Amino acid sequence: MEKSLGDATPLLRVGGTGDEEQLVQAAASRSSKVEYVGYVDGDEKEELVAGCRAMLAPSEWWEPLGLVTYESYDQGKPMLASASGGLIETVEHGVTGLLYESGSPVALAEAVQKMEAMSREQRTQMGLAGREWLKEEADPAEWKKRFEQIVRQVVARGEQEPV
Repeated sequence: MEKSLGDATPLLRVGGTGDEEQLVQAAASRSSKVEYVGYVDGDEKEELVAGCRAMLAPSEWWEPLGLVTYESYDQGKPMLASASGGLIETVEHGVTGLLYESGSPVALAEAVQKMEAMSREQRTQMGLAGREWLKEEADPAEWKKRFEQIVRQVVARGEQEPV
């Protein structure tokens, strides 16, 4: 990506730890456009998310539910996510972010370039759409309402069918 965008290549801040940590550190040492920040949490994480243009979730495994999406939407940031696992459920392509083919570095680079080509207003709209999604999907009152509905359905079935 740096070859095609040159100086316009966005800074990629990578947070977290894991099996690929040494690979990320090596990439950061070779490029001024990659910064490895390691494990972050609390206020530091919130500041990093608040200061970014978009959040990237390059998961290659079938992640059931990526909290990174919730953290991104909470700060009103759009998502760039691999089309795998729960990320497909939480990122609406073109509305709350962009999905790309999981495991494809080319597709990832194209998605980053597409996000970078968007205006600040377009990215803001995606982030706000994500925040609205989060309000609807993760609202404790809504979860309680849904849970109570499920309980009523189970009870109604139990009254009709002997256990």
